Amino acid sequence: MVESSGALDTLTPLSAAEFHRRLLHFLYSKKNSKFAIACFFIATGSAEADGVSMTEFAKSFGVTKAMVSKYCREICAYFSIQPSRYMRSEENANASRLANRRPQKNGTI
Repeated sequence: MVESSGALDTLTPLSAAEFHRRLLHFLYSKKNSKFAIACFFIATGSAEADGVSMTEFAKSFGVTKAMVSKYCREICAYFSIQPSRYMRSEENANASRLANRRPQKNGTI
């Protein structure tokens, strides 16, 4: 079954041809391909990401760590791969997301 993101069911292995097709489509569709490639390295745990934290990486591109994390999670879903050791677990990411929410103001006009 194919998900709306284009990925097969969670963690279903892709053929080499399908993986390369998705990789080229992914890079072609992004406005900042250098940022996309760097996030891909983090998401896949590639050696190119060694020694650079998500925070440092985010600062170098002028974005938040949360944005890098979200982008990496999208990559993992799109390519049906496990998150790398550079990424927090899904439970920790959800806990942070909930903790950082601001309460809504009721009755404001």
